[in-house]
Amino acid sequence: MRWLLDEMLPRAAVDALNERGHDAVSVVDIDLRTASDDSVYATAVEQARIVVTEDELAKRGRLRVPHVDQRS
Repeated sequence: MRWLLDEMLPRAAVDALNERGHDAVSVVDIDLRTASDDSVYATAVEQARIVVTEDELAKRGRLRVPHVDQRS
């Protein structure tokens, strides 16, 4: 599975997922540390990653869902 971990999660979590055969990156790794939640989510959609966060807006489903054309 492909994961995108938000900045509040420890690097050890990324490493643990990768050690178990997953493809995990942190927003810090891809220069999204101070990006908006919507930007983080859009990147996850574009890269087909699952977002792991402690952000309350994400938990409550209040992020905007970007449209991605899957035909290209």
